[in-house]
Amino acid sequence: MEKSVFITGATVNTGLGIAEKFAKEGYNLFLGSRNAEKCRKKSAKELSEKYGVYAKGYGMKIFDEENTKEIFTDIKNQRIFS
Repeated sequence: MEKSVFITGATVNTGLGIAEKFAKEGYNLFLGSRNAEKCRKKSAKELSEKYGVYAKGYGMKIFDEENTKEIFTDIKNQRIFS
C-alpha cells in the first residue's frame, strides 16, 4: 500500500521541511499553500523530481470549507488510490 500525506504551509520553512522529510521516505505528497502557483510549480514539482514521488500542490483558503472539501475530494479521486 502506498503512503500519502497532506501538508499545509508546504512552500516555506517548517511545512516545506516536513514535506521533504516525507518525500525522502517515499510518501505521495498533497501540498497546500495560500500561494497556489508556488505550491504547484515549485514545491510539488521539485520534490517529485528530486525524490521520485507523486506530488500535487493546491491553493488553499483554509477557512473556506467548500475549498477544503474540493481539495480532499480531488485527493480522494487521484489515480494513485485506485
